[in-house]
Amino acid sequence: MSGRCCDFPTSGHQLWATDLESAHALRKAGGDVPEAPSGLCPWHVEGTCRLRDGRPLGCRLYFCDPAWTDLMPQVYERFHAELKALHVEAGLSYSYRRFVEAVRDPALLPSPPTNS
Repeated sequence: MSGRCCDFPTSGHQLWATDLESAHALRKAGGDVPEAPSGLCPWHVEGTCRLRDGRPLGCRLYFCDPAWTDLMPQVYERFHAELKALHVEAGLSYSYRRFVEAVRDPALLPSPPTNS
């Protein structure tokens, strides 16, 4: 919860996410993507995450604690494989790209609810 990982230009970290994760983040945010300085996560505000419930796997598993450095790739690969399987089960094409760019893609914006 330090927010250091969200400051991508300073941390040297790049957050990648599947389009499914990015669409989920957008739904949790109500479809709004705040303006942010270049390279920063749009929900990184005053050093904290404003999208904790909608953040992608990379955010959930990123630890600034160096003691976790060797373990994180293995844990990430395990859960990323589950994300890939979700795409297959749902019949969705798989796309993995930079999160900050993906959430600005209008094709991922949540569809308005239909009144049926």
